[in-house]
Amino acid sequence: MVLTVISTPAITIQPVAQTVVEGDPVVFAVSATGGNLQYQWRRNGTDIAGATARVLRVATTTTTDDNAAYAVVLTNAQGSVTSNSATLRVVAGSVRALPVAAAEVSLNKAGIAAAAFTLVRRSNGSVASWGYNTDGQRGDGTTGTPSDTIGTVTLPAGRTAKKISAGGYHALVLLDNGDVYAWGLNDNAQLGLGDVLSRTAPTKVTLPRPAISVAAGRAFSLALLDDGRVFAWGANTVGQIGDNTRDAAATPVPVKDLTGVTQIAAGNTHALALRSDGSVWAWGGNASGQLGDGSFKPSRIPVATGLGQIVRIRAGGDVSMAISQRRALYLWGENADGQLGLGSAATTDVGVPTAALRDMVDGAAGDRGSIALGSNGLLVAAGANDAGSLGDGGTTARNSFAAVSVVSQGIAVDIGGLSFAAAIGADGTTWTWGDNSSKQLGNASITTTSTPTPTVVPSFDAIP
Repeated sequence: MVLTVISTPAITIQPVAQTVVEGDPVVFAVSATGGNLQYQWRRNGTDIAGATARVLRVATTTTTDDNAAYAVVLTNAQGSVTSNSATLRVVAGSVRALPVAAAEVSLNKAGIAAAAFTLVRRSNGSVASWGYNTDGQRGDGTTGTPSDTIGTVTLPAGRTAKKISAGGYHALVLLDNGDVYAWGLNDNAQLGLGDVLSRTAPTKVTLPRPAISVAAGRAFSLALLDDGRVFAWGANTVGQIGDNTRDAAATPVPVKDLTGVTQIAAGNTHALALRSDGSVWAWGGNASGQLGDGSFKPSRIPVATGLGQIVRIRAGGDVSMAISQRRALYLWGENADGQLGLGSAATTDVGVPTAALRDMVDGAAGDRGSIALGSNGLLVAAGANDAGSLGDGGTTARNSFAAVSVVSQGIAVDIGGLSFAAAIGADGTTWTWGDNSSKQLGNASITTTSTPTPTVVPSFDAIP
């Protein structure tokens, strides 16, 4: 028997006001207590027919939606309550293809500052590495203490890297022939090799077909195959594998009922997939709402976020990101440090995709901060700033996005799991900033444990 306690409805998370680009989607949601709740959404005070769920999704916005006010009435046997109104602003925009970066930076997702490392895929297909190396994260067959001396990951002879991804303490690389290799810590079988033995050099993962992308979570891994299927392996504590089981996977297994995928991304314990129709799906951990379905409950199979017209996805920490074909950036998930950048509009975790910025081409999220790259090549950041990871020259946290100093003409960006970040410029210059306790900034001239100002990695060119 299930005992349901009914009380007067009380709203815990209000709908968030948003500004979107005309033609893009918008999602509103409410969270409340009370039990046996019924929902009725209203637009400008008038009931919306059929809008009786906790989440309201508008697939395509138009100019007639500009300045519309959305609210929801929650009712049960004990009474009713009406949410705050969330005003929707709709601005002009156009469909524009996103640029593809010649080089790529990937920072690991370790939850402690003293275990951080950096990977850079150069434009020539080689992979550079530095920082933490206790479990072979350097990828050159060695282990040892952290080092800011730039090394090179050992790839198979004649092969080049097309994609890299750093997990918590392991890493993945996609080669030009579609092979996937893994190295580093393997305590949760996150290397996909059928055992729990760590590797100090890249080792081939057996997959049924060539891959076109990889993504590493904190202790699990993903590969996207050329037929649109996604395979996963490693830890499965909250459904990261996506196969509707509770068992860890020592070798790759297919994510359940997921086809037609074109991109993948992985956070600490959750994953995202972008399908060819522009929809975004998610699975795994959801305590902060990072799956985007409004439930705050984990899912062991992919669930729809309700987003469409998306062309790029990113994930990190307990945060998810998506960029639309009109270059609008949506964020959702953990907001304890203001890392969603929504300011006073939302100070709690947000369980549905929420439009945050416009004219963006890329972004990245970590445990406590988020960074976005604009069409103009400039960066903005929000969230905790303990070690200067927001790159503004200080250490004061921000719950709204503001400029990262120094960096210009950026083409690629990432933020490490706890408190460091990096960016690559169009000329191959690589900047790093934030925590440096594992020498993950790659700069021996930095003698302090951190720097709040982006500094150039010396004698290094990501686009040789």
